[in-house]
Amino acid sequence: MNTFIRNSALGIVAVTALAFGVSACGGSGTQPADDASAASPTMQPASPSPSATVDFFTIVNDMSSDMCMEALVTGTLQVDEQGCLVLAGDDEVPAIMPLLPKGSQISDKSVTLPDGTVLEIGKKVSLGGGFTNEERFVSKARKQCNTSSVYVVCHEQG
Repeated sequence: MNTFIRNSALGIVAVTALAFGVSACGGSGTQPADDASAASPTMQPASPSPSATVDFFTIVNDMSSDMCMEALVTGTLQVDEQGCLVLAGDDEVPAIMPLLPKGSQISDKSVTLPDGTVLEIGKKVSLGGGFTNEERFVSKARKQCNTSSVYVVCHEQG
């Protein structure tokens, strides 16, 4: 890949991250992007338990880790017009697909992370974690939800 294209792509990712209010934050450890996305995603309409069903698409990691990247993203957690659970910013910024941690409980009104943090759909949320460019996640988010921004959500938000 030539330098101009690579630098342009990195600039786009950086601008997108800044538009969503990404900032450094503390955590229990750090995790490089490659380690953060080492697990295979569970790509399916989300359903947290046999008794609950939801009508949107999301990605849930099938492996857990105590490591996490140290960034913060803020946006509105919503189901978009394509039926995808996304973090949305203003109209000029593409939606971000959250890669939810293993053990997340998903309902039609909220997502409960493994640490008990409840994220209400339709509300503004701030999530610790970091962006990944792992093609296996990005390509599925792009195909199903028309976004190439995937954010690895930390399993602990406190």
